[in-house]
Order: sequence, then C-alpha cells, then structure tokens
Amino acid sequence: LTGIVPPTSGSSEILGFNTWSQWNIVQKLIGLCPQQSILYNILTVKEHLSLYGKLKGVLTQFDLDLEINTFLKCMDMTDLANVAVKDLSEGMRRRLCVALAFIGGSKVVILDEPTSGVDPIARRQIWDLIEHFKPGKIIIFTTHHLDEAEILSDKLVIVHQGSLLAAGTVSELKNQFGGK
Repeated sequence: LTGIVPPTSGSSEILGFNTWSQWNIVQKLIGLCPQQSILYNILTVKEHLSLYGKLKGVLTQFDLDLEINTFLKCMDMTDLANVAVKDLSEGMRRRLCVALAFIGGSKVVILDEPTSGVDPIARRQIWDLIEHFKPGKIIIFTTHHLDEAEILSDKLVIVHQGSLLAAGTVSELKNQFGGK
C-alpha cells in the first residue's frame, strides 16, 4: 500500500486509484509513519514539517505554513519549532513522525505501531494527535496494544501470521468473543 515494497501478486486501490500503476496520484493521497524513525538529526521540527509537506506537493506555501503552525500547536511543540531532532526526546520524535504522516493533506494515513518505544505520557499525546487529525481521513494502523486499538479505532481487524482472524467494530468483536 505504501509503495515501499512492490506487490508479489494481486492488486490494491486507495480511494479508487491503483497503488502500483497510479502511484504518482496515490503518493499525494497517503501519509506514512513507519515503525522506524524517518527523521534527519540535523533538521529542525519545523524544517521536517516543511520538507514533508512540500514533498506531497498539494498545498500552496501559504496553506503549508498554516498547517505547520497548526501541527506545532497541536503537538505542543511550538517552542521546539527550531530545535534539531537530535535534541528531542524519543516521545517528541515519535509525535513528529506521526504528524509527518498527516501533513500535506493526507487522505489516507498509515501508522505502523505509532506508539512503540514511548512512555505512557507520550503515548497518550500521540493518541490525542491522531484523534485531533482523524476527521475526514482513513487511518490504518498496527498495534499490539488492545486498549490503543479500542480507543482509536472505528473498526478492528485481527491478523495472525498473515491470516485474518476477525474483523468488526469493537462492540461486535466483544459480543462475538466476549469482553467488557
């Protein structure tokens, strides 16, 4: 779905566009936060937001500047806008990685374990960031934390060793398999 690895077979679409043959369109629609860091130590927080926003190429400079300021405020990082990433805590870096997936008008956001390796406070801040930017977007994320999936998800899909085990809303899965 992200274009990082070519498909071995089959096909997929994002918002009606083939993810392989129409990649030039799809890449402007999606945002990605991989599990590994995608940050450059020498760039500042604001430089990252600007770079990733420009790479998407869908916003005017004026709109991008507005979006950058919105993200800085929502991440509670306005005072860190000009701080190099190498000087940020791991929780702050992870929040920035999540924000980079949303910037530039992403319609579909793919988050691979967005809260892995962070403390509980940073984890909650990342949840708040996702909740804030969730409206009007399709968000696909992976997690090992059931509480995180329950709080952030409208629908859950449980996959084990590449096989689909269950799918549905939280209440549907609780009714089917038990739980409070």
